[in-house]
Amino acid sequence: MGQLTGGVAHDFNNLLTVVIGAVDMIQRHPDDAARRERMIEAALGAARRGERLTQQLLAFSRRQALKPEPVRVDRLIADAEPLLRRAVGEAVALSVAPGSDSAVVNIDPGQFEAAVMNLVVNARDATPPGGMIRVETLRARLGAGEIEDLEAGDYLCLAVHDTGAGMDAETAARVFEPFFTTKAPGKGTGLGLSQVYGFARQSGGAAAIDSEPGKGASVRLYLPLTDAPTAEDEAAARPQLARGPKLRVLLAEDDPQVAELVEALLADLGHVIIRKPDAAQALEILRSTAPIDLLLTDLVMPGDMNGVELAREAVRLRPGLPVVLSSGYTGETLNAAEGAPWPLLRKPYGADQLAQVIADVAPHAAEPA
Repeated sequence: MGQLTGGVAHDFNNLLTVVIGAVDMIQRHPDDAARRERMIEAALGAARRGERLTQQLLAFSRRQALKPEPVRVDRLIADAEPLLRRAVGEAVALSVAPGSDSAVVNIDPGQFEAAVMNLVVNARDATPPGGMIRVETLRARLGAGEIEDLEAGDYLCLAVHDTGAGMDAETAARVFEPFFTTKAPGKGTGLGLSQVYGFARQSGGAAAIDSEPGKGASVRLYLPLTDAPTAEDEAAARPQLARGPKLRVLLAEDDPQVAELVEALLADLGHVIIRKPDAAQALEILRSTAPIDLLLTDLVMPGDMNGVELAREAVRLRPGLPVVLSSGYTGETLNAAEGAPWPLLRKPYGADQLAQVIADVAPHAAEPA
């Protein structure tokens, strides 16, 4: 855990160096348009890498809301590779060989990344210094009965190989059982591979292991392929979002810097904003006669009322009021958000995501009088 934490801190410091350095250069040379564009792209790229890293960490800690969606596994592997290398360390070599760039599977990205991390960490623990771990993806056409409980068809195979001590057939037959572990007391829970197995089965696939004493081990996940478009495909095919009607937006956000940025994004989209730092002050506006077309509220705020509770009171006071919930990390509050009838806009987000969710919840809002 210490090694992983140190590695993550190192990665974030690198990303912050790019962001801070780029902003500093823009301030120092505000009239250099070419330099400004390069620095903006560098800062945005670093910030998006930080976003992916945060999502991976939340998934590994099971603090992220997770849902299946069509994804390209090779891209998930590429995004997760820096974190995997931090977890493996320097004593064991890690080789990553994605071989199915166009393959799409319908999986929960966070659970998948957690499964890969579990496999790689298990392989690391079984591999002596100087050994090697290989992570690869490939397409596999399976016949009926070739893999237990899997129908014949085309699958994406993720394989993690190691050059560790291996195991006998009796041990290999039990590795996916919950709480079964060959590690010393205090060194493992026996839940890592059971999570992997559960993830594979819930995704319509299967997990299998091949191992012999002295010959290492290979764990393979088989996930059914799909023709469904990924979110990136849909975004690329979607025409540029046209500006909708001007709305009067009540923004409830306690972080002043985030509130300032979101207010700027809303204003740039042509909306009029009333900004409040907590639910109590937002309720004062909702109880007044001030015209409001949309409520955009953070989930976690100071005081006795969270964003979901504010939204419920808002639609009680103003039936039919469109609502958008927003949060980056919600902890236990996420359960209430998942059961709420309003969309959850995850931080960080940009103008396109904000405009899209507003268009989804308030497509026919009236123009201000």
